[in-house]
Amino acid sequence: MSQTAYKYLLDRAINRELVLEAAAAGNIGLTETQQEQLTKLRGLRESSEPGLITKLNRDPEQVEFEIRDADAFMLQTALMARQGATPNVTPEQVAQFYQDHLSVYGSLPDDPQAKERAWQQIDVQIRNRLAEEQRDRYNQQVQAYMDNLRSNANIVLAQISE
Repeated sequence: MSQTAYKYLLDRAINRELVLEAAAAGNIGLTETQQEQLTKLRGLRESSEPGLITKLNRDPEQVEFEIRDADAFMLQTALMARQGATPNVTPEQVAQFYQDHLSVYGSLPDDPQAKERAWQQIDVQIRNRLAEEQRDRYNQQVQAYMDNLRSNANIVLAQISE
């Protein structure tokens, strides 16, 4: 394994455990829907492929790793939501952008049906325009949150001999 791959996997493992600890400390758990998603994921990973007696590369430890990783990702999203951070463009952001750029988009029609159709088109355009910026902002917020968790954690790494 390359040094780069090792560092990536180590950082990922540390972040995953920090998220799981932060979620437990904040009494944050998975929703019923998220638990069902993990159950489905586990079922898919443990099931045999059609026409095969057994999946030759099925590894119970790998399945557990994937489930724990997905669990931590979902909990990280919940932790970020508690901080007020979302990767999605909010309706408020769309409305504000529309108001700030009214000269570009123009006023909405008076007719309710025409107004709804026009707004749907404008909404999609604005969301597409803001999406990348919002994702970047969210990723920066996640990074800052994880940096904060790391700085407050007592992480001890054992040396691994080659």
